[in-house]
Amino acid sequence: MLTHHVGETGELQPVRDVGEAMRSPWVDVTDPSAEEVQQLNQKLGIPMDYLAHALDPDELARAEHGEGHSLVVMRIPVQREGHPDQPFTTVPLGVVISGGRLVTVCGVRQELTPALASAPNDAIHPHRPHRFVLRLLLMSAHRFLEHLKSINHQVDALEDRLQASLENDSLMGLLKYQKALVFFTTALRSNELLLERLRHDPHFPIPRAEEDLLEDVLIELRQAMEVTRIATEILSQMMDAFASIISNNLNVVMKFLASCTILLTIPTMIASFYGMNVPLPGSAHALALGVVVAVSTAVTLVVAVVLRRRKWL
Repeated sequence: MLTHHVGETGELQPVRDVGEAMRSPWVDVTDPSAEEVQQLNQKLGIPMDYLAHALDPDELARAEHGEGHSLVVMRIPVQREGHPDQPFTTVPLGVVISGGRLVTVCGVRQELTPALASAPNDAIHPHRPHRFVLRLLLMSAHRFLEHLKSINHQVDALEDRLQASLENDSLMGLLKYQKALVFFTTALRSNELLLERLRHDPHFPIPRAEEDLLEDVLIELRQAMEVTRIATEILSQMMDAFASIISNNLNVVMKFLASCTILLTIPTMIASFYGMNVPLPGSAHALALGVVVAVSTAVTLVVAVVLRRRKWL
C-alpha cells in the first residue's frame, strides 16, 4: 500500500498508484507488493537494492549513498497485535532521499510515519532530510520507551502470577518479553551507531541549526538503551530466581515423597517377616496380629517424629 504526504500539516492519504505519488515530496510506502516495488524503481528511480535493504526484516541500521540517492535505514519498535508469542519486535524503516523527494519504506504497518505526519511541529518538512531523519530517530526512541513501560507492566503482572503459582505459561510469558528486550537492545545499539556515523558523514552533513535536535536524539537513544539494559537484567535475574524456586520446590517434593516411602516401608518389612511360612517367635500366640500391628505402628511413628524434626515432613 502506498501513501503520500499532502500539505505541511496534512496527513498521509492513500494513492492509487506510484504515478500519483510522484507529485508529493514525501511518499510513504507500507508493505508494498512486488508490483509496487517495481513501480518505485521505474517511476521514482529508487535503486532496487535500496528497496531490498529497507524491506529486509533482518537489516540493521545503516547509511548508504549513491549517485543522486541516499539511504538511511533505522530499526523501529512495533507492537504486533494478534501475536501473543511475540508481542513486540523491531523492523527496519528505510528513508530514501532522491531528487528532493523523501520515500519512507517499511515492510509492515507501523505507527511512526503517521505520527510524524500529524506531529504539531511546523519545522518538519520533507525537503529538510536532516531534520526529517532526526525526527524519525527521536520518535522511534520515544516509542521504544513507551513499549518498555508496557513490557515492565506485563512482567510485573506475570511476577504476581508466578508468586501465587509457578505455571509454565507464566514462565513462557517472561521468556517472550526477554526475547523482545534482546531485539530492543540490538535495535537501539544499531540506531546509536547509525547516528554517530551520520554525525561524521560528509554525504549527510547535519546543519548547526539541527545540533540541538541531534543531542536530544542521542540523549533519548541512550536513555532507552539504559532502560532496556536495566529491564533485561531485572528480567534475567527474575528468571534465574524462579528457576531456583522451581528447583527448590522439586527438592522439597522429592524429600517428602522419600519420607513417605520410608514410612510405608517399615510396616511392610515387619509384616513380611511374619508372613513367611516358617515358625517365628510368638507367631502361634492369639494376640500375634495385634502385637505386630502395634510394633509396626510404634516404629513408624518414631521414624515419622525423627523425619519431622529433620524437616523432611
